[in-house]
Formats: sequence, structure tokens, C-alpha cells
Amino acid sequence: GRVRGASGVALCTRADTPPSESTRALTHYRAAMPEMPEEPFKPVSSVQRNDAFLRETFEGLVAESASVVPESRLVMYDACDEHEIKESVGPFRKRLDDRRNAKPKKPDDQRLVCTPFDPSSFNFSKIRNPRERLLSLEMGETTYELLTNKFPLFSCHMLLTAKALVSQQMTRTHLAAITQLLQGCSFSAYFNSWMASASVNHFHC
Repeated sequence: GRVRGASGVALCTRADTPPSESTRALTHYRAAMPEMPEEPFKPVSSVQRNDAFLRETFEGLVAESASVVPESRLVMYDACDEHEIKESVGPFRKRLDDRRNAKPKKPDDQRLVCTPFDPSSFNFSKIRNPRERLLSLEMGETTYELLTNKFPLFSCHMLLTAKALVSQQMTRTHLAAITQLLQGCSFSAYFNSWMASASVNHFHC
């Protein structure tokens, strides 16, 4: 696999994971935004270097968005960071987001988790602003894109999406690709199933 595109990444931090041979996929990178360094991703030899780049990208997007009107922002970050539970809960992380009470999900006719992909509904191929597309990652025969998340739930929360128009269902292929990509940094991914509130029926995590 290889990486190509602009800048950025999606996901929340976890404990350091040493890089494996399989994740030397992150080898090619081409910056599309002039303010970013030309080659922030090197052959994966430093988890800390990749982590720093991902965090700096997110912080840069937040700072840039704060300087423009809300309608033009790539990120509208108002997460309640102080409500994250810091105490150990085994292998899990726990977080309270009060905004869910103020921003309830709009009613719809969802009935089944395993719903076929609906091309007439919103999907990530309909994004018009190219600045929202941060990286393109090819893993075998499958291509994923890293996108900005306009309403992140926590710091460094962006989106990893399938370029193919497929439904929001976790498959063995998706899981293997995500696991491989995460070996090059200390970030983690979470999957928001269809019907799990605020989800989209186009594969993403």
C-alpha cells in the first residue's frame, strides 16, 4: 500500500504501538497544501514523528477554521475535553459528551443495521471542497481517504472512509486494512455502526 494526498489524519490516541513491517505502507506522500512540509511521512521508523504530524495537522485545521466565518470552517471543534474520564477502565476509554443532549439526532426511517448502500443519500463522494480530502491510502485493492471531520468529538478526530461506495458495515477487509494502517502511529480507530446515531451509510470510522 502507499499514501498520497494532502495532509492530516483522523482518529484518537491510544498506547504506543511499535511499527511493523506490514505498515511500511506509509512511504509515499505528496503535500497539496503549501503550508505543509513536502514530505511529512517518511518510511515508518518513528511512531512519534507520525504522531506529531497528525496532531499538528489537526491543530492547524482548528486554528485555520477559527479565523473564518462558521460557514467556511473545515472544523468546528467544541468538544467537552474536560469530561473525558481519565481513570483506568480496563482496555476502554470513557467519555461524556453533553452536546448530544443539545443536538439530538434527526428522526429517520432506519430499521436495519445491515442496510444496503443508498447512493441517493449523503455519502462522502458528494464532498465538494477538495480541502476536506487530506490523504488517499491504497491498501491492496482497496482505497481509503482521510477526511476532515467538521464536528469532531475529541482532539485529532477525523474520518477514514472507503473510496468505494459501500455500506457502513465492518468487514474483514476493512478491519485488516485499518489494523495495518494504525501500526505506524499511536492512534486508534473507532467504528460508529449504521443506526448508532450520527452515522452515515457509507463506510467510515
